[in-house]
Amino acid sequence: NFPVAAHLTVSWLQIVPPAEAKKAHQDALRVACSQLKNEVPKNPAHPLPEAGLAPAVASLLARESEHSPPPLTPPKLCGIVGGLVLISKGLRSEAATKGRKSLNLNDWTEIAWLVAKFCEQHESR
Repeated sequence: NFPVAAHLTVSWLQIVPPAEAKKAHQDALRVACSQLKNEVPKNPAHPLPEAGLAPAVASLLARESEHSPPPLTPPKLCGIVGGLVLISKGLRSEAATKGRKSLNLNDWTEIAWLVAKFCEQHESR
């Protein structure tokens, strides 16, 4: 269901795997995000990080500078961001979203900037 898939997506996004587990991590994150597409957006099963999700996205993208395979490509990143969009829609469907930092306008502004910068740097992938 959506709340559990949203929780798994956020959890996988926050994990910092060792280089040898990068492919498995990317695959698990993409699967979690794709599960969200088949569900009606609702609030996640657990609270989102107080600091927002932009720091987790920044960490994910910063690890790409290590150039360990497989590379995170803009199309793969699109699927991850698409999952975050669905989680955001689920949050908007809930009345008690006042005061949250995760996926608010400031968080989305930071995420959008990070994604745009990453895509500009990796246009050829």
